[in-house]
Amino acid sequence: MKFVTLALVTTSMIAAAAQANTVVQVTPGNMQGWEDVLSESSGGGSAGITAVPYDGNGSVAAHGDRDRFVLNGAIGLYGNPNVDSWAIDLGALSSFTDFSFSYMIDLASAPTNVDPLYGPALRIVFYQGTVKDELVFEQAYQAGGYGAAAAKGLWNVTDSNSTFYLKSLNNENNQKTMAGWMASQGFGAARVGGIYVGVGSGVGSGVFVHYDNIIAAGTEYKFDMSAPGGVPEPASWAMMITGFGLVGATMRRRKGNVARAI
Repeated sequence: MKFVTLALVTTSMIAAAAQANTVVQVTPGNMQGWEDVLSESSGGGSAGITAVPYDGNGSVAAHGDRDRFVLNGAIGLYGNPNVDSWAIDLGALSSFTDFSFSYMIDLASAPTNVDPLYGPALRIVFYQGTVKDELVFEQAYQAGGYGAAAAKGLWNVTDSNSTFYLKSLNNENNQKTMAGWMASQGFGAARVGGIYVGVGSGVGSGVFVHYDNIIAAGTEYKFDMSAPGGVPEPASWAMMITGFGLVGATMRRRKGNVARAI
């Protein structure tokens, strides 16, 4: 019975490991397709990986007045996977319903025109054929607005219940979750050509936002100054757990044989 229990626990742990997100470590020496797109910056805006940690040893820091730190930027800004053979296709929009991320308004952030929480902006750029559109996250339009966000200097963790507005509708108050947009708009054929974080336009040069752990379509992008060493991947964990289970079972069988011999 103990062996059966161990086998069941081991199986469930292996299944959980197999379902874990694929972790992509993004460092200054290996940007993994992320880029600070200078042509999209204005008013002194810039972004890059700094040593302000979330759960590692760094995060992306975006400064105002406007900046775009883009996945897919290095191979063509938000390249359309349907018409540009050189563009990276990040996958079907329907696979992005797990979209989440963490962000923090730095204590030094001091926008000149608006509430500091107006600064964070995250967008998913997608295409239906050759028609480009964007789904946009801003804290101002989440449930509870600014009042629901953590104070400056503390991390906010979003989840799949966070809402976005569809840029083409030109109505920032029309908010839905990613799953909600998929269900209501018939985006079944839409493909994602880029993701970007940064700060919105017109907030002033003092805005200062950090981002980390962006989860999209089963991939988790972690931003650090250097990649941590000695951390097993999910597949490695599964193999280790299986090995522990087999060793445990063998030890139990040997113990049982000794007892009967006595």
